[in-house]
Amino acid sequence: DADVLFRYHAGWAGLSHTRASTATLIDRTGTLREVGPDVPRIDWSHGRPALRLEPQRTNQIRNPRCEGAVIGVVGSGGALPTFWPMDTTSGLTLSVEATGIDAGLPYIDLRIQGTPTGATVLQYFEGATQIAAAPDEVWTGSVYARLVGGSLSGVTDVSLRIAEYQSGGGILRSSQQTIDLANGRHSHTATMGADTGQVRHGLALSVTPGQAVDVTLRIGGPQLERSAVASSLILPPSGSPAASSRALD
Repeated sequence: DADVLFRYHAGWAGLSHTRASTATLIDRTGTLREVGPDVPRIDWSHGRPALRLEPQRTNQIRNPRCEGAVIGVVGSGGALPTFWPMDTTSGLTLSVEATGIDAGLPYIDLRIQGTPTGATVLQYFEGATQIAAAPDEVWTGSVYARLVGGSLSGVTDVSLRIAEYQSGGGILRSSQQTIDLANGRHSHTATMGADTGQVRHGLALSVTPGQAVDVTLRIGGPQLERSAVASSLILPPSGSPAASSRALD
């Protein structure tokens, strides 16, 4: 399931490459770029040029471009990206502080502030009944997220969570991987249980009830795919949010 990275050599004359879709790469400056069908990808994700070859994959997240976000307090003029539901404890105010492009990646800056009465804040990237899954399937969720404002005071853990649901949407279980917000892209893999009918993923912040929180996260490029590893980011066309596929290299 893993993609294949071949060390690039300028003398590979006559190499033939096809891919029936657009795809993304990280260039030598660390910038996310989109290339057209059949264009080979010389990718610098690992700090050196490599030809990136990947199998077909589908990003089930409809809005990895963060479209539809409105700057302001969520619920009072501001809005999260389309299809992104938030599940939070009372006592906190959520606001979209900025939207934009960071090194080629569309993002929002999400600020969470206040004094929580509960212990968990969850930013999901799809609804609980949007993405069908089946028992024993392996799914990987990924997202770009880093700290850009405030601090983690009052936050005891930041994790990437995969949640499993019954076919009707009732929660079954979840698993999570603690992430380091000093890094860029994060991923978590989970195998579905015997009764799983739907799946989704999101960021989970564990907070201390009664302790003030003020943290701003830059979030972009969520991806959820049926795979044992995170593949390169798959984006729908701008202005047309939908589950999107990258063809086989």
